[in-house]
Amino acid sequence: TDQAGFWDLTRPMLLRAAAMSFIFVPVSIIALSDLPFSQRGNATGLFNLTRELGGSLGTAWMGFLVERGTLLHASYLREAITPENLIVQEQLGAIQATLAQQTWTSQLVAETVFGLRVRLQALILSFNHGFALTAALFLVSLLLVAVLRRPQGGEGPAGGAH
Repeated sequence: TDQAGFWDLTRPMLLRAAAMSFIFVPVSIIALSDLPFSQRGNATGLFNLTRELGGSLGTAWMGFLVERGTLLHASYLREAITPENLIVQEQLGAIQATLAQQTWTSQLVAETVFGLRVRLQALILSFNHGFALTAALFLVSLLLVAVLRRPQGGEGPAGGAH
């Protein structure tokens, strides 16, 4: 919501950062352990390149989802904003009363503030939808872990896998 504070956002990020440290080493071992030791150096570089590229594409995809979703949710929210809507009248009146002492165009400013509130709610709905979709894709990808082969162990020391 728009009431989220600093720690509401920071706690999940700290948990995610801690969990990521437990993911990269096992995934690297699974991806590289079946390769001969002589190929692991090049394979590690390619593996890291694809991992970074995947992160960049994921960030771009989320940005696209948020941008498109904000426009979509804002259009849905604006459909309910009519002069006859009592909630809209009440909100505009409250904003005008708050701003009456501060500006001589309190009605125009109130409409602008109300429009910003609608955009904020559309942005929040868009982020929520994007994160829900990402979580669903993550849960589906967990099913793919079941089909991974166990590493057989290649030639040479295992230290070259990371």
